Amino acid sequence: MKARERQMAAARVEELAARLAAYREENERLRAERNEAIQRTIELRAEVDALREELRLWQRGKRRPGEEREDGEDGEDTAAGVASDAADGRAADPLAALAIFVVGGSAAWQRKAAERFPYMRFVGNEKNFDDAPLRTADVLVVNTNAVSHAATEKAKRAAKGAVLVLTSTNNLDIVHRKICGEILG
Repeated sequence: MKARERQMAAARVEELAARLAAYREENERLRAERNEAIQRTIELRAEVDALREELRLWQRGKRRPGEEREDGEDGEDTAAGVASDAADGRAADPLAALAIFVVGGSAAWQRKAAERFPYMRFVGNEKNFDDAPLRTADVLVVNTNAVSHAATEKAKRAAKGAVLVLTSTNNLDIVHRKICGEILG
């Protein structure tokens, strides 16, 4: 009788191991698809930025829509734009192209993070925030140090499909690395 039970248990373990392997493969496939989608989002946002720059030049009367820029034309404007972006940290930081929303953290931590990462949008840490913008989130960061449970759950429901990054540290370098790690796998 015990041999039969061991045989059935071994068969069940094999079945579960096969299912686990299949789930892991599916997880890796989905992670790759998510990374491709994030990369495509970054590319599309770069196109939008280029179109905004073209619109800005057109509004200033420096170029007509669709007109190709010649080498050297608008050189100082372009250099100033690049310098401005670099000063913002947007040119160097790949996260700047993503819609990143932050829930939680103390008010002082949010101010420091907003100075360091001007492209992040801070929602708050209480449940009475407007969750409509979170529907467009690529990444949702939840700083669990100072946030209500209700606010966390409301944000997670609104940002469904976004990459979720939970953190309990106030170290901005660690938070940045954690976001990059979650996005790039």
